[in-house]
Amino acid sequence: MKTEIDELIEYGISISKRKIYLGLTSAAETNDITMESVEKVVKAIHRMVEESPSKPIELYVTSMGGDAYAALWLYDEIQACPAQVIFIGGGIVASSATIIMVGCDERRLHAHSTVMLHDGYGGQEGRSEEH
Repeated sequence: MKTEIDELIEYGISISKRKIYLGLTSAAETNDITMESVEKVVKAIHRMVEESPSKPIELYVTSMGGDAYAALWLYDEIQACPAQVIFIGGGIVASSATIIMVGCDERRLHAHSTVMLHDGYGGQEGRSEEH
């Protein structure tokens, strides 16, 4: 059976301290936002809310981006969460990670963090401008 410290190291979740680390875990091959990583975060948020719906949750993120649909799912979960969700960004907060940051109740960034949000695209890469 995994202890909470095992879960923290592997998945970046500390239920008792109400801290979630996204993009900073040993289980992730990259720091991309994925459906799998967001699923773990959502499950952790639900468990924390069950234990104490009014205590804030801290979400630590560093990511170049990733799956926009996963980010939108987490955005919606954060918006529906009765507990305050505090975003703490470090390093790079880009693309999908920025969507998550915007959804949080409070946003904090380390002094040397970079935030990037780009225009979406319609999937027509390499489209010719000729008519």
